[in-house]
Amino acid sequence: MNKNKIFVGNLPFSMSGYSLRDLFVHYGDITDVEIVSESNTGRSKGFGYITFFNPSDAKKARLGMNGKDVEGQNIIVNIT
Repeated sequence: MNKNKIFVGNLPFSMSGYSLRDLFVHYGDITDVEIVSESNTGRSKGFGYITFFNPSDAKKARLGMNGKDVEGQNIIVNIT
């Protein structure tokens, strides 16, 4: 388990890496953001990963954002 990395699911398909970073940046220093996309089309699969510098920031992000409404979707946030 990587305690610095969170899974973010049930994202709107329109969500970009930049907008995902903007949702979580106030929880701490982010080292990486990835939106997973289909290899054929490049379309988002509706989930991604964020890696924080500090594990406690990842935990705060999970507690603060899990179940929150983002563009009409209740997102799922878990530590990976």
